[in-house]
Amino acid sequence: SSAVSTIANMHFIASISNGSWLEWDQNPNALRSDLFEESLTLDERGCVRLPERPGLGVRLNQETVNRYRVDQQGV
Repeated sequence: SSAVSTIANMHFIASISNGSWLEWDQNPNALRSDLFEESLTLDERGCVRLPERPGLGVRLNQETVNRYRVDQQGV
């Protein structure tokens, strides 16, 4: 899963009354760790604080987006 889908899932889990757990891969992955201008980090209890900005609350790092973008031509 991508960093964008992970943050979307975090917001979903936070919005439901019985949502308490979300697993995500902690292995090194430059696309995931460099995609946002701010990183999502776990605290000492294994929790992450969700951003409070509008939408998903994150800003994409445009340099990383450009580095990994794949241009496609229609068929």
